[in-house]
Amino acid sequence: MKEAAKVRLQYIALVGSCLVVSVGVTFASCPFTGPSTGDAFLFMLGGVLASHLFAGCVSLSLRKFRWVSALLIGLICLLPAAWFAGLAIEDHIYVRYYAVYDRFRDSLASPIPKSVTNLRFNTLEEEINADASFRFDIAPTDLEAIIRQKGLKLVPPDALRCPEDYFKYPYYLPVRGPFVLYQGVDQDGSVLTLKVNEAQDQAIFRKEDESYYKYREWETNPDLVQMGQEQLENLRKEWEAQPGGQAKESRPMRPETNRTSSAAAPAARK
Repeated sequence: MKEAAKVRLQYIALVGSCLVVSVGVTFASCPFTGPSTGDAFLFMLGGVLASHLFAGCVSLSLRKFRWVSALLIGLICLLPAAWFAGLAIEDHIYVRYYAVYDRFRDSLASPIPKSVTNLRFNTLEEEINADASFRFDIAPTDLEAIIRQKGLKLVPPDALRCPEDYFKYPYYLPVRGPFVLYQGVDQDGSVLTLKVNEAQDQAIFRKEDESYYKYREWETNPDLVQMGQEQLENLRKEWEAQPGGQAKESRPMRPETNRTSSAAAPAARK
């Protein structure tokens, strides 16, 4: 009887240790983003608990402690957590290395022009609103073709659809040197914005849902706007503190001053 109790305690200790590891891995694997985060975590946690309950029932039927049996019990316990971790790693790899290319194809041009380099999402430290914007270098001719194809028009900084738009500031998502702004509406009603440097070989792209402008959300949430202004001020200080004074050269240009873009002429005439 004592031997059987000892065996059960050993397996219970194994299941308990695996449970701690599984819960930690599951918590780390859950993205915790989006409206269904709670449901997703509960589903994942339910799978972990079910596997451990099953492993515990199996272990109670074992009369002796064997390493092969212990390994089998551990695998049963850790299988859901390992699966969730694998999905999280796969998702991280996609977001890190592939998602921005899919976003470029969906939003700007497919196939991606061969001249596009240094394509990446802007980080949360760089931008204030989580718009999933991205930046890239590109040949001027390819950029002009994209601007024409998407029907984007040159707009002065003070004529952007949102008067509180941070894109008009040189220290918000800065580019190399002076810049101009393009804006237009996609087929699905989304608002597209491009910040393009004077040489037209670097751009920052943003796509926003039409509801943001339809309901003028910058007017309905003053607290959020205030927080954004505070973040913007911090970005300005960081930008002005850059060594060499190179940042000071970046400034918005009026559309009529941009003489480098062949795509600007038809846009300016409309």
